[in-house]
Amino acid sequence: RAAGALVGAMAAVSIGFAPSAAADDIESKQWYLEPMQAEQMWKVSTGEGVKVAVLDSGVNADTPALKGQVLADDVPDSVSYHATRDEVGHGTSMAELIAGTGAGGGLQGLAPGAKVVPYYISNDPADKKAPDAAEVLRAVADTDAKIINMSFGRPVFDAEEQAAVEYAVSKGKLLVASAG
Repeated sequence: RAAGALVGAMAAVSIGFAPSAAADDIESKQWYLEPMQAEQMWKVSTGEGVKVAVLDSGVNADTPALKGQVLADDVPDSVSYHATRDEVGHGTSMAELIAGTGAGGGLQGLAPGAKVVPYYISNDPADKKAPDAAEVLRAVADTDAKIINMSFGRPVFDAEEQAAVEYAVSKGKLLVASAG
């Protein structure tokens, strides 16, 4: 049930913020809660017991809405580079949309009972220290995370990434990819 309820949450995550997100009040930034019927969803599951791997620009675990929600120690050492350092904020926003508690005026996630495991994917080919997406996907597939959120995109097909996706699927992972 928990993983099923998270599918709806991940759909909202892949959509991202609506144009009203430019407004200053938190309610307009959380437009997704009503159309996703969050209150009804939470009666069935809040995602408790589910780990969601967030492959993005890293996740800042120190934001009020993510306090206690990020399992940085679950990241394998081989792919831990910058996992909890998010210089652009995108990975942190995605993590809040998934599992944010709403604390401190932050975002309320659609699965506030879930935990986030952060991973850094670099979009800079010059960043030679960062593991590549295929390496990260394979590492995540071998963890106990049930869902893999891939909120990054590439303009070209990559056979290694495709093979890593297929490997993760073979391990029973639910993968959600960005649509942009």
